[in-house]
Amino acid sequence: ACVIQCSMSWFWLLSRFFYVCDTPCVPDNVCPCRLQRATDEEVPRALSGYRPSITGSADTSYEKQTTRAGGVGATSESNPRGYQIGAVQPIFRGFRTKNAVSAAEATVRAGWEALRTTESSVLLEAVTAYMDVVRDQAILTLRENNVTVLTRDLKATQDRFAVGEVTRTDVAQAQARYAQARTQLVQAQGQVAQFCLHVLLRGGE
Repeated sequence: ACVIQCSMSWFWLLSRFFYVCDTPCVPDNVCPCRLQRATDEEVPRALSGYRPSITGSADTSYEKQTTRAGGVGATSESNPRGYQIGAVQPIFRGFRTKNAVSAAEATVRAGWEALRTTESSVLLEAVTAYMDVVRDQAILTLRENNVTVLTRDLKATQDRFAVGEVTRTDVAQAQARYAQARTQLVQAQGQVAQFCLHVLLRGGE
């Protein structure tokens, strides 16, 4: 069960390589690809220095006047309006726009290289985690087989001692080999459990 769970967590780690740019980020992390997309927008912003700027304004008012002369009233109304549109096309800004575009493009290139480094690190982490699980599981299987073999060897030695074929020293040596194999098995089990816990915790982040 531990190996299956570790394998699932390895798939989670591997999915992080693809999820960096494809799925929402966990709350305590900032998505590198989203940061890079924001950085990419610096180039169009810098290029806007080459484009014209257009301004416009409009105003309107309403007036109503009432006059009375000789008992006769007169009313007049007016609604004056005004519109204004202006356009400004930069011709030369002292190379400020050109330098701003070059700086923005350099920042974008640096950001993409940093993103590639992040992707490589995540992929390496996932592959390393998987290979560590495979290695520790192989060692555990070897230790289990060793205990099985030494268990049979100890029983055979005890049976031979019972019929007088071997001495107590032989039995003691067989018991020592069995005890050492059991110790190595427990250590291997602890290593697998510890690593599985580490990977599962990483998978739950």
